[in-house]
Amino acid sequence: MNYHNYKQVCCFALTIALCSANTYAEQTTKGDSMNKVTYEENLQLSADSAWQVLADFGGFLKWAASGSIELEGEGPGMIRRLNMDGAPGITAERADVIDHETRTLVYTLVEGNPIGMASYRARVQLHAVGDNACNITWLGEFTAIDGADPDEVTTALKGAYVGMTKALVAYVVH
Repeated sequence: MNYHNYKQVCCFALTIALCSANTYAEQTTKGDSMNKVTYEENLQLSADSAWQVLADFGGFLKWAASGSIELEGEGPGMIRRLNMDGAPGITAERADVIDHETRTLVYTLVEGNPIGMASYRARVQLHAVGDNACNITWLGEFTAIDGADPDEVTTALKGAYVGMTKALVAYVVH
């Protein structure tokens, strides 16, 4: 399968995860209103090559999904407004941390309610585990909108992390 076809498959998987809850959840921690979702995977990519893609907060649609993006600002504080094909409504996220030394990206939902989330903050971090291998760790914290089942949101968010990880790998090895 060529990269273009693989990206279409990954985009489809990400869209399904964002629009439904037909995936699985690995780990969830629930408090009164805050829910946490983690996903971790070892990748056969250099941490530096994967980080170059993740650190380009405004370039999300180049590798993870299809649709349109509008950018406001640059670097930490930057806002990306996403209108992804197959996903309802516009979602806007703010880059809070882009730390090149620790290869950490933190971003917060500032507009929209994707997959039933009223609030959302994500952290993705890469750790080198060799010259051409790294570990990716996603941590998401969210509160569900009234009427949304937090377990379904958790499952959909986990599916989005899996889909984005697969899309990242496909893009970097392309």
